[in-house]
Amino acid sequence: MATPRTGKPVGRTPKPAKRALAADPKTFEGLTPPETFSPYATELWHHLWSAGKGHLAPTQDRLIVEKVCAKLDIIRQLDEWLSVDIARRWYTTANGQTVTHPAVKQVEQADAQATAWLSMLGFSPSDRSRLRLPNIDKSNEFRLLHDRVAARRAGLQPPIVDGSSTGKS
Repeated sequence: MATPRTGKPVGRTPKPAKRALAADPKTFEGLTPPETFSPYATELWHHLWSAGKGHLAPTQDRLIVEKVCAKLDIIRQLDEWLSVDIARRWYTTANGQTVTHPAVKQVEQADAQATAWLSMLGFSPSDRSRLRLPNIDKSNEFRLLHDRVAARRAGLQPPIVDGSSTGKS
């Protein structure tokens, strides 16, 4: 039972394993999900902003991220409703015909729309290359080692990666 003023459960605290993970500290500051979002949509919100922190722009992409989160939440809700009983996927009309329930078509359309929006935001390898976004894996240890060896062979000072000094005074 919730208190009328706060809406928080009385006498119960969520278990640590049930709590949503805190947002990545490197996410955009000041971006909060809409208050109307469910916990699932809020989790998606934080995930999309942290996954796209290298290329998303808060002012331009906020509306699309909101739409993606809301649409994926609708898909989840419809899937949960349809999965309760397999017979919910069809119904019989007054003429005796068995037809697919409209919710099945809604899931298909919502999935296609969410996929299109995610593509607009660059959340697949092909979309990232089409949008000319940098690769996700920027820190390649082998590449750093290769660059240091090449610099030594060329007689140049290798770049300092870890911030420590070279030992020369």
